[in-house]
Amino acid sequence: MVHSWARAFMKRGVLAALAAVCIAARVSGTPATSNTCVLAEPGADLSVENHTRVALSVTRAGQQVFFTCPDGSPLDPTRAVQQGRFYAASADGTTCLSSQAPEALSDKVPGSYLTVIKGEGISETTVAFFVPALPATAQNVCFSCSGGAANKQDCPVVISIAGRPVGRAVEEDLTCNGEGEKKIAVTEPGTLTLHCGTETPTADPTLARGNVFTGADCTEKVELNTVLKDATLEVKPQEQTPPAQNPDEKKDYVLKVTSMPEATQQICLKCVQLENEKTTTPQKTCTFKIAVGKDAEVDSAGFRPSVVSGVAVGVFVLASSLIQ
Repeated sequence: MVHSWARAFMKRGVLAALAAVCIAARVSGTPATSNTCVLAEPGADLSVENHTRVALSVTRAGQQVFFTCPDGSPLDPTRAVQQGRFYAASADGTTCLSSQAPEALSDKVPGSYLTVIKGEGISETTVAFFVPALPATAQNVCFSCSGGAANKQDCPVVISIAGRPVGRAVEEDLTCNGEGEKKIAVTEPGTLTLHCGTETPTADPTLARGNVFTGADCTEKVELNTVLKDATLEVKPQEQTPPAQNPDEKKDYVLKVTSMPEATQQICLKCVQLENEKTTTPQKTCTFKIAVGKDAEVDSAGFRPSVVSGVAVGVFVLASSLIQ
């Protein structure tokens, strides 16, 4: 039998241990003090070593970085947190181009935002910058801890955001075989090899005419160049295979995109199985739905490219967990 004094002692021990764990968790989640700006005297050189400027990096989707403005140093641009604004960074990435008009985060790093972790107004303020998904190309954004009220220099905070990796689509995503569809996002110029499987080996429309389908339901037939300037879609050469009588019965097709359209364009190529040479009604159809544009992953609401959707779900789950 455990005496009451022993139970009380054990209870105090457990509570103390839990408290220690909680304190440790809070400490481990505290932003590093090296990201706290120090306002320099007029004319002094700014450096990362003495914290008179801060350099941060975002290298993966779902990453959050922190920085702190000291007492008497409000964040600039004004209302950066509320309106999602930033300054362009100088070419060497060391300072903000504050003489230029602020830009919108949504234009350069879609989905990113600032959150005040602690502090308000001109008191010491810690700010978090969250990037749910990497932009198509690398970007630098700049914020400033203003030193004007203290007659000191501003402390620039330059955040470098990596561009998302190229060529994430894997072989399985680029093969259409049997009934179904494959959704692909093309976010920069390049070449894509599409495979029609053995169950549905024939391309539709006929590539010799330079046509593709378009529209959310892939039923409108148009010339490829009317939607994607200078793009080509051709049969991949089959050096090891005797030429087929019908060139569209080869299995591999090469889409070459030489430039990005101003707005995201959506095209379709179907891989079909025909009952015989005389019929035009396919027995089976597998459809490539391809969104082309620098922001294709966020703009192609009609298609929702599958190679991106799984990542997006994970990102939004992560975002929710970070802001709760």
